[in-house]
Amino acid sequence: MNILIQPNDAILAILGRAYRFKSKTYRLNQFCLVENIMNGKLIFNHLTYSMIFITNAEYKKMLDKNANDEYIKILYDWYFLVEEDFNERQFIKDFRKKHLSPIDDFTFDKVYDYTILTTTACNARCFYCYEHNVKKKTMTVETAKKVAQYIIDHAPENYNIELRWFGGEPLFNAKVINTICTKLQEANIPYHSHFTTNGYLFDKDLIKRAVELWHISECQITIDGTEEVYNNAKNYIYKNVPSPYKRVLDNIEELMNNNVSISVRMNVDLYNVEDLKDLTYELYQRFGNNPYLHPYLYPIFENENYRRKEGELSLLFEKMKDVEKVMDECGYVQESFPARGIRCNHCMVDNGKAITVSPHGEFGLCEHWVETDFWGHVDRPEEKDMEMIKSYRNYMPDLDICEDCPIYPTCVRNCKCEEQSKCYPEYKEWLISHKRKGIVDVYYQILSNRSNNNNNNNIND
Repeated sequence: MNILIQPNDAILAILGRAYRFKSKTYRLNQFCLVENIMNGKLIFNHLTYSMIFITNAEYKKMLDKNANDEYIKILYDWYFLVEEDFNERQFIKDFRKKHLSPIDDFTFDKVYDYTILTTTACNARCFYCYEHNVKKKTMTVETAKKVAQYIIDHAPENYNIELRWFGGEPLFNAKVINTICTKLQEANIPYHSHFTTNGYLFDKDLIKRAVELWHISECQITIDGTEEVYNNAKNYIYKNVPSPYKRVLDNIEELMNNNVSISVRMNVDLYNVEDLKDLTYELYQRFGNNPYLHPYLYPIFENENYRRKEGELSLLFEKMKDVEKVMDECGYVQESFPARGIRCNHCMVDNGKAITVSPHGEFGLCEHWVETDFWGHVDRPEEKDMEMIKSYRNYMPDLDICEDCPIYPTCVRNCKCEEQSKCYPEYKEWLISHKRKGIVDVYYQILSNRSNNNNNNNIND
């Protein structure tokens, strides 16, 4: 057996010491993901966040009650093997209740993560957008100054403030970004910016300002296909202009030249799934494996404006496999390895340290709720609707599909999130396939690191 990742000691301490009794029946922990590789198996344990490589002979022998090999003891001690009646899911539920930070009157007194909607207006008209029916609001400079002061007043020490600019199209109202960043800079508050943008409105001068004043570190830019597919899907408000597709690709190149990381979100559905293979090749031909470029695939969210027909979802996920093969061929690896710990909350909306700010200065928790569900206002910072805040700590009960899910510890489904509050077999298998690939990728990375370290030691000797 080869130990690849040591278990999380804190989780092991909570689980307690494991004992092995020959009179009891044991089984593989249901949160173990097993991947066949070469002459053995990789086993990643989502319960203790540990990973081993085990030969096929060792794997066959591990449930033998009479086996006394040293590696067998590790399998019990690290909860790869558990008693037949051990309830893994109940442990995860109890762990989450105990370790999720409390929501109380002090929540949001020290905040380091802000999603700021500069406007709900947009220069694109994507057919699947959930904001079609949202009233168009734009933040004023006066409101922006108040938001900046709130950030300054509630900034924890020794934290770099995360500014997530959102919309609509956040660059539609760049002057309030200037206002907020200038005030933070004058107050010596460290910060950096992340943009969710279509990227169209960037140019060299704006990118220079984004680097120097906005402290831009990352952009998520959606590209839904090659030139014709992209231009039709985006349906920009500008008419009789050169291709928006080419402009956005030029802007991506300029951003990367300025050391800005670009997450290219490839929203996918049946209308464009085949075309995304060509898009992947085009990105590779132009940018190669630029370390700042990170394309990833994600199925379009369903909402009140956009629903799939019966059977379309299964077909979509089948076709997505072919796109991902092309992405792998081009070296675009989607990050899929889990963090070292049991996930206790859904996302930033329920972590107790993130605020969403609407264009009119209302405080909320999720950028998808831009007209309702506000818990406060920048003009009344001391007032908090605690019941609204606590409503984001309501989670969906387990589904039948959770029963045998090996990645259950990584999944928290918030009742407020229409897309993530449910699950379906195709989506589950897609996520699991990514975890499997992530485990293999990390395995080879660990082997490579060990080999390099050995070579360095030999050189030093």
